[in-house]
Amino acid sequence: MDQKKHPQHKRLMLVFLVAVFTLPIIIAKILIDTGMARDLATEQYGMFIEPAVDLRASKNLESLTDNGLAPSEWISFYFELGGCEKECRKQITSLQNVKKVLGKDSDRLKIGIFTSNFNSTIELGQLVTLVGGRSELEELKKTLSEKIASPENYDTSRGVIVIDWRGYMMLYYPEVDQYGFKKDISKLLRGSRIR
Repeated sequence: MDQKKHPQHKRLMLVFLVAVFTLPIIIAKILIDTGMARDLATEQYGMFIEPAVDLRASKNLESLTDNGLAPSEWISFYFELGGCEKECRKQITSLQNVKKVLGKDSDRLKIGIFTSNFNSTIELGQLVTLVGGRSELEELKKTLSEKIASPENYDTSRGVIVIDWRGYMMLYYPEVDQYGFKKDISKLLRGSRIR
């Protein structure tokens, strides 16, 4: 009687072992084939600008694309009406801290500032600096208000935008959360790597 129970136990253990390793693969295949995987939430921290805004098409915002980016490089601009004061310095420092921890992709991210009045005596490291007029910053604010979801919840007169090498504005952050910005920019850099 004990001998009959032993082979049954082995078979049950084998079935369990096979199920543990094959069930996740089968579930993943079903999710991908049915399209349900697209509906699963992926964490994003910034606001995706959909559809992406081609800044080269706008006369007032074209200066944001004249930054000498090579293919697969990105630039994140902090923009604000006025000069670079305490909040501006804090945001730029946060962007630079994220750039430092990106590893091998850090060379593909440039940091910039776009203000209507830039004080060149500020020591913020190596930045792409653009000084624009009030009309350019107002158009940027208007464009963001039209493209992001729930613009009434955010002050679009300042923040960080992420632009790719082709001149498309992709992401907007009202305020930089270093952890979230690093996660988002790492995904963008990894996805745009040219081999």
